[in-house]
Amino acid sequence: QLVDRYLPAISSCLLDESPLVSHQTLTSVTRLLQEDYIKWKGPLFYRYLMCIVSDNPESQQFAEFCLVHLLLARHQILFFTHFVESVFYLNAFVDHATYNKFSKAAGDTSRFSLRGSKNRSKRMIVYKFLLKHMTDEQRFSITEKLCQEVLSDVIDKTLPLGGEGSAVLADALHILACPEIKLSVMRTHAADEMEDEMEQAHAAAANVKSKVVSQVVRKNVIENIMPNVIDLKHMLEQQRSPLLRDLMHFLRELMKDYRNEVQDILSADRQLAREIDFDLRKLEAEEKKEAAAAKEAAANIGRDLTPHARLMSPLLASPLTVATPGRAATPLAGLSAPRLRHTPALSLRKHVLHSRAVTPAANTSPAQAPVSTGGLRQTPSTRRVQSVALGSPMLMPPPAGGVPTPNNQLSTPQTSRHPQPA
Repeated sequence: QLVDRYLPAISSCLLDESPLVSHQTLTSVTRLLQEDYIKWKGPLFYRYLMCIVSDNPESQQFAEFCLVHLLLARHQILFFTHFVESVFYLNAFVDHATYNKFSKAAGDTSRFSLRGSKNRSKRMIVYKFLLKHMTDEQRFSITEKLCQEVLSDVIDKTLPLGGEGSAVLADALHILACPEIKLSVMRTHAADEMEDEMEQAHAAAANVKSKVVSQVVRKNVIENIMPNVIDLKHMLEQQRSPLLRDLMHFLRELMKDYRNEVQDILSADRQLAREIDFDLRKLEAEEKKEAAAAKEAAANIGRDLTPHARLMSPLLASPLTVATPGRAATPLAGLSAPRLRHTPALSLRKHVLHSRAVTPAANTSPAQAPVSTGGLRQTPSTRRVQSVALGSPMLMPPPAGGVPTPNNQLSTPQTSRHPQPA
């Protein structure tokens, strides 16, 4: 078709920096898909999925609405058919024999991928979104496909570990352990809440269906899942891989839902049963220790800082600068304020202010009031300072051609704003 040749360029605008361009591209592509002018060819579906974890909340909501209410309604198996390949595409794994064999333009690999551990939470958002809108039959098939096409391939070494291969295995184990992949008939018992006859009839049918599905699922656990889990455990233990922790998470979820079936398998190998029990206890102890450490760290945040320091810490983190015309900006930390010169007049003023702060007793005359010397030794100079503070007459130097004038007869300017009472 004429539109197909321009489809890579059009779909590249789904993650445009401008929210307006991204929203308009979503609208146009959705309308073309609804009218069957374009098909889900190439990486179009996976680029569409990237909008779910966009930085723009409006684009996220609009992409979810279009996928669920407009596109999934027309193609009921849309999410199911693309799920396993999305694990390889989002991790940018290109060494698989079947999946993620698209021709990419320059820069598309880094732009339309969520590789790396820092993007694992975003990938899990995409996986859980797809699983949430699947039927029980589709979830069951997804479980079987992940065990066969990921776990089995790792055991057979057709899917090499290391780099993106380890990320694919880690994502598969997280998906198998998440609650969204569990069948709804295994989690709910609708028959207990039905009241009238019509609802009881539906409940009976749901009970029969749940029993059949549970038998099939339990058989799948015994024949396909547990053998792969055991072989993968031995392999990861030999390599001392950190993925063993993810595998134990999945095995713990299996023990919760299918304890009897797992115990029947492990009953044939007592040593393996003891090893798994020990590993599960160790995992639980590590999780409790990590939770306690995180709780203690959260409680200690800000304990050593005063309220004023907490407010000032963002300001102190970045140095302030002073811009001078014609010069480069200078940090304030590098500037030094001039210090006052220590002169006899300055020392005399400090002693006077300190002596005035000491008030005499109510029934003690100024001459008899004790005066604090501030820890200084009584010298003639300090006695003169005390006499000034207590109002004793002190002769000032005579003016030119005059006689000495007592200090208490000198007039000083009025500094108070209010007139003194008579």
